[in-house]
Amino acid sequence: MDKKRKIAFKQIDIRKATVYGIFLLLLTISLLSFGCKSQSKTTSNTNIRTVTISAHRGGPLEGYPENALETLQNTSNMVDGIMMEIDVLPTRDSVLVLMHDKTLDRTSTLKGYVKDYTLEEIKKGFLVDGNQEKTKFRVPTLRTVFEWLKAKNAFLSIDVKDKTTFRQVIDLIREYKVLDKTEVITYSLRDAESVHQYDSEINLSVSLGSSTVFEKLLGSLINISKVSAFTGLALKDTLFYQKLKQKGIVVTLGTIGNLDNRAKARGYQLFNEWTKLGIDRFATDNYIPVHKALISK
Repeated sequence: MDKKRKIAFKQIDIRKATVYGIFLLLLTISLLSFGCKSQSKTTSNTNIRTVTISAHRGGPLEGYPENALETLQNTSNMVDGIMMEIDVLPTRDSVLVLMHDKTLDRTSTLKGYVKDYTLEEIKKGFLVDGNQEKTKFRVPTLRTVFEWLKAKNAFLSIDVKDKTTFRQVIDLIREYKVLDKTEVITYSLRDAESVHQYDSEINLSVSLGSSTVFEKLLGSLINISKVSAFTGLALKDTLFYQKLKQKGIVVTLGTIGNLDNRAKARGYQLFNEWTKLGIDRFATDNYIPVHKALISK
């Protein structure tokens, strides 16, 4: 082969290598771009005011006890961007833990009042599920749960069982910077006003079961933009829901018990019908079928 041909072949090889290199570079950029898009899709946050389901007591299932950190993890894995209601009580040494009942008897292997145990003593017991089967899970602290929540696309509705600990709960919300991922449940306007006076930026779940209470709320100093209204466990007149929505209040219906049972018997498409009445959020024991119904409408 003469010198000119050798040079020509070398030039062709260089061009091929250059084209192949450019192809690999473009492929790499494309894959990285796709990866970033996929990541942003899975980690995008839902605004707390647009959450449509609140899983009662964290969403317990067989093997997953109520108010357990592992249950919260399981629920958030099942439904991205879900809200979970949790219950909080103080121990003898003033540590806030997740527990619904004043006593440990029903939901753990321990006996007696939460207030009579130190955290160290409570940690010696195990949680039991709804079938009273012992699990390997232990009673979590609110600190542990907030630490977990920070990195999750999930939300918590916090039922403060001991009113004397409202400020302690709020201080922890601030400390862990989960203000936008939490709301504090209040059962009276007095409690709601007390929380608001302490920290006006806290998201509030306020019991609003009648127009009378609604009018009192409007006459209070509470920041309406931070309020979700728990309207009770029974359906109400559509006009009542519309009045709340006109003020920018999130309308929550508790379907725990009767309405959950009605949907189980007649079909979960009922939740879509209730949405049309003006319901924004459902507090339910059956979050999985409710979620499936809402996303299939």
